[in-house]
Amino acid sequence: MAEKVAPGKYLGRVKGQALTKAQTSGNFQVLLKMDVIGKKDAYGDFTELDDTQKVERSLILTLTAKTSQKVLGWMKTALGWEPNTANGCWGEVDPNRMAWKQGGPGDFIGREIEVECKHDAYQGKVREKWEIPFAQREIVALEDGDLDVLNTLYGVSQ
Repeated sequence: MAEKVAPGKYLGRVKGQALTKAQTSGNFQVLLKMDVIGKKDAYGDFTELDDTQKVERSLILTLTAKTSQKVLGWMKTALGWEPNTANGCWGEVDPNRMAWKQGGPGDFIGREIEVECKHDAYQGKVREKWEIPFAQREIVALEDGDLDVLNTLYGVSQ
């Protein structure tokens, strides 16, 4: 692996994809190979990396009973995937399957995604861990009456 990428949020461009199975757990995974092409600054804007900073990395989305709906929601939102449930849908994501079509709904090649690089220790070594920044939540305004409930439950007494 090339030099480690600093922790932070980045822009990646998908260059390859596959469905795989984890060797240890047997969990299904969506593998996205990507070129890291931009870094998010303090203002939330992406600055393009120069050619010496661009690297190829992999984003692995593990599907479990606990994560599958979150991953599926992210794939719909970030990748624009509208799965065709008539054909089982997951075959659309794997280029090795007949259901996958170049330019089809499950072809993510060329799509740009926001990813996050974190560092963690594994077997005594620091390694990169690429993730989806799930903290992107919609801000929901309070409805009429919510402030009264909030004050009743958690009001500051004098």
